Amino acid sequence: KAGEDAAPAFLSKVPAEQREKFGAALCSYFDTFLKLRLLYSKSEERQLAREKTKWAAREEFSPSQIYGGEHLIRLLSILGELLAHAPVNEQRAGELAAVHADLGAFMTRNLGKGLLRAAPEVERMV
Repeated sequence: KAGEDAAPAFLSKVPAEQREKFGAALCSYFDTFLKLRLLYSKSEERQLAREKTKWAAREEFSPSQIYGGEHLIRLLSILGELLAHAPVNEQRAGELAAVHADLGAFMTRNLGKGLLRAAPEVERMV
C-alpha cells in the first residue's frame, strides 16, 4: 500500500523460498554468534543468561526471537568476515554479499523508524 514502509526492493526480486532460506540462515548465524561476538559487555552477557532462564520452560530458546535491530546490525557488521569462511561457491558468495549490502542499507535508512527498539522482553543495556 502507498505510504507503508516497503521491504527493500531486492526482496521482491528474490523467490519466496530463497528469502525464507536466507532469513533462516541469518537467524542461525545470529543465534550462533550472539554470545561469541555480538554481546559487547558483561552486562549484556548477564542479560542473555537471565533471558535463557526466563525462557527455560519453553522448548527452544532462540535469541533471534527476542533481540532487536541493534544486535542485528552488529551481526551485519561482521557477516562478511563470517561468510568468507563459509563453504559457498563464488557466485553464491556474490549473491550473499549483495543481499548483505542491501539489507544493511535498508536498516540504515530505517534507523529512525523504531528499528533499534528492543523487544519488550529484553531491557536495553547500552
